[in-house]
Amino acid sequence: MTNIWGKCRKRSTKSKGQLELNILTKMAMLFFIISLSFIALNISNTEKSALCGEQALATGKIIASDINQALSAPVEDVRIVYKFEQTIAVSKDKFGERYEVLLAEHENPASTQFSVIVKPSSDVNCERRVNLLYDKSKVQTEFFENGNPVVLQSGISPGEDVAVLKPSDRDLNKRAKFLVILKCTDKSAGPGGIVHVKFDNCENPDASACSPITACGA
Repeated sequence: MTNIWGKCRKRSTKSKGQLELNILTKMAMLFFIISLSFIALNISNTEKSALCGEQALATGKIIASDINQALSAPVEDVRIVYKFEQTIAVSKDKFGERYEVLLAEHENPASTQFSVIVKPSSDVNCERRVNLLYDKSKVQTEFFENGNPVVLQSGISPGEDVAVLKPSDRDLNKRAKFLVILKCTDKSAGPGGIVHVKFDNCENPDASACSPITACGA
């Protein structure tokens, strides 16, 4: 007599083994897919951070270069206008990111360190800082917003004061559209007189309306 029960048992055992193997295979594939997703995400964040940092640094360098150009210009009075971009690039496949520009001063006994800090609002850490040094006995700085004096805010570092400019403000009327850098030399003191550098956060779409060169006086 044929052992039907034995054959059924063998088939049942074999089916159970195949089922367990299929489950393990699917779990392994799922784990592999999740791992690939994490790797792709990390690569994407790294690329995003690198591009964002590159753009932030480039913006900071241009502004710092304009400030240095005003300070080193051989003429007594100089007016330089920097036009802000509304956003800063953070990736190749995404629209620009909102950002702020901080103009920061940090005094020490010998000189003043002036920093241009570009802070994208992205969750990726790509803030960049460009530093300048100048002799505070010869250069005095003033900060304005649309021609009106502003009070500086406390910075992150002790002894650091900052003016905050917002090129990406949600309120279009409050966006920083230009940074006007106005160097005025105190002519009453003769050659080598004190230089006044005015930074005007210009929210007016017409840059000529902010800190004209005539503000330096005769």
